[in-house]
Amino acid sequence: MKRLAVLAAAAALTAATSGPAASPVTGLSRLHTAPGDAAMVGQERIVRPGEVLLSTTLIQPDIAILAMPVASKVHGLDPRLPMLAGLRRATLSMPSHLGTTLEALTYCSASRRLSDDERRTGPEEISKSGRRLRIVHFEAEAQFCLIDDTADGTFDRAFIIGARTPAFRETVPITPVVYAQALKTKIPDAYLRLEYSGTGSIFGPVIRYKSNIDGQDKEAALFVADETGKLQLVDARKGIRGDKFPKVLDLGPVQITLLGRDPADNAITYRIDRTFAYREVNINVSSGSYNTTYY
Repeated sequence: MKRLAVLAAAAALTAATSGPAASPVTGLSRLHTAPGDAAMVGQERIVRPGEVLLSTTLIQPDIAILAMPVASKVHGLDPRLPMLAGLRRATLSMPSHLGTTLEALTYCSASRRLSDDERRTGPEEISKSGRRLRIVHFEAEAQFCLIDDTADGTFDRAFIIGARTPAFRETVPITPVVYAQALKTKIPDAYLRLEYSGTGSIFGPVIRYKSNIDGQDKEAALFVADETGKLQLVDARKGIRGDKFPKVLDLGPVQITLLGRDPADNAITYRIDRTFAYREVNINVSSGSYNTTYY
């Protein structure tokens, strides 16, 4: 199965002729952290700059694995969804607009960039002067969403997130596509780590989250679901002032207690108070000049 590049979705779309129009999708099934070993709790460890304090794999809670490629075009665009492609479960904010029922299941692909020709797919228009106009009907990126109306394991309709023209936001019938639902699927090679960066010029020890979702190791800020389901921000970096220990650090999914630091080599000693659990996370990663949100 291809690795899922889990990307941000469901931004507000601007209609070409009728003003703003919200996407029918408000969110996709977010990533979860995998549970850690309970035996870790209470352990004391020593790490040096650049080493990992704790690590976990990432899990996609609900995906659809296509048993066959999507053969139909959607409003003239090829979805490019081959057999074994993975689609994420989506939540519809306007199910009545798409004519779906409560039992219907919707899954969406990762966002992909459209070519200039793809963005202009659709009928040409003629200006008053008789000149042919190629209207841009789609945004620079688009997602393809498939609907299983009866939850019988077969997709029979599709729509596009990223259509600018109102008519292209509607669902269209497709040649039925069989799929299998996979729950709590680990994303190959994806992880979330808590690393020790060393001692900063202002702070003492600096601890940060890093994540690899798309093949690149990047600094990460987290939004973690609390007991009520509300997402709470956890900063990417945590700097600790002073040399008085112990210091308890609540870092969202995990909690550690810093027990001391050796000034000779900047090694820190810490105790694991809480390790990773199966929890919903929204990961914001930063690499240089851009930020990307993953769900």
